[in-house]
Amino acid sequence: MIVGFYPGSGGHRYKLFLQNRFFGKRGAHMHNDSMPIRYALDTCITTQLFDVNTIQITHTLNTANIKRLWPGHEIRKIKFDLKPSLCREWEVEMKYHWQPCSQQQQVSHMFDMIVWHQDYYKTQDWDCDVLIDIATDTTPFGDIMRKELDIKNFWFDFAWDCYENYGAEAPIDDLYKQQLLTI
Repeated sequence: MIVGFYPGSGGHRYKLFLQNRFFGKRGAHMHNDSMPIRYALDTCITTQLFDVNTIQITHTLNTANIKRLWPGHEIRKIKFDLKPSLCREWEVEMKYHWQPCSQQQQVSHMFDMIVWHQDYYKTQDWDCDVLIDIATDTTPFGDIMRKELDIKNFWFDFAWDCYENYGAEAPIDDLYKQQLLTI
């Protein structure tokens, strides 16, 4: 089985949930670095062979790419909005990797992360065998993920708004400095 999901929308938790293993309490760090193919890019051309009873997780949501890389496997996708998913992913990234950096560096990285993911997910689709829509999922997994994804981050929202208002070429550092003058 292949489980595709946006970063931050709980793919590793869902895998643990399916395996009847502890999948975390609210606020727990469940990030996993054991994805054989995190993002299926054009450079990923090798078919991944493994037992059909194995659960593989990936940030790939393009069904054609999933079928190309993992032929013959059931495809499940976890659906939620990209913005709160990436905001939650940023919370994990910042907590574990970016805390020593200046706030301006963090905002710049957030913006770059948003730009990259907006471009990558232009070809996503929700065609799959099983769609787990977090907004309506009534399982314990859905319950905890709705709570996890209900977060606000002023600087993430700022970076997202810069992308929405100015596009990928937004002068993020200048906009950041202007924002500081208004706080």
